[in-house]
Parts: sequence; C-alpha cells; structure tokens
Amino acid sequence: MMTGSDAAQPDEPRTLAMAAGEIEELRQMIVVMRDRLEGSDERERRAVTTALVAANQEIAELRSTVSALREELERSRNDHESAMQSLRASTRAEARQLHVTIQALRDEVESHGSR
Repeated sequence: MMTGSDAAQPDEPRTLAMAAGEIEELRQMIVVMRDRLEGSDERERRAVTTALVAANQEIAELRSTVSALREELERSRNDHESAMQSLRASTRAEARQLHVTIQALRDEVESHGSR
C-alpha cells in the first residue's frame, strides 16, 4: 500500500522539471524586460540630449538676435541724436537769421518813419 509520501515521490521529478522550466522562462522574461527598460532608458537619454542640444541652439540664436537688436537700437539712437543735433543747429541758425531779418526790417521801417 502506498502512503501519501510514496505517491508524491513519482511526481517529484516532473514537478521539479516543470519548476525549472518555469524558472528559466521567468529568467528569460526578466532579461527581455531589462533589455526593454535599458533600451527605453537609452531612448529617453537620447531624447533629453536632443532636447538640450535644440534648447542650447535656440538660446544661442536668441542671444545673437538680442545682440543684433541692441546694436540696431544703438545705431538708431545715435542716428536720431545726430539728426536732432543737426535739427537744433539749423533751427538756431534759422532763428538767428530771422532775428537779423526782423531787425533789418525794423531799421528800414524806422528809417522810413523818420523821413
């Protein structure tokens, strides 16, 4: 007669073989999952690196644009200041000429009035 322990012994090698097979499958699944994670991590690193390169390039372009705009603004200010100085000078000269003309006209009116 077989006892419970005698009945379990003939199935034991088969159970161990099945467990070993399942363990191997699990190991393979772990390797595949690890490879996927490493690949995913690498893709993320590449994406971050690409984004950083693009951002740095955009920053450089923006700095260049700002620099060019500052130079243009400075030139515009200088041109404006030069134009304003020229305008002031011509206005003063015109005002002086008008004073001379007015004085000449006054002198002429006075000379006609004294006759």
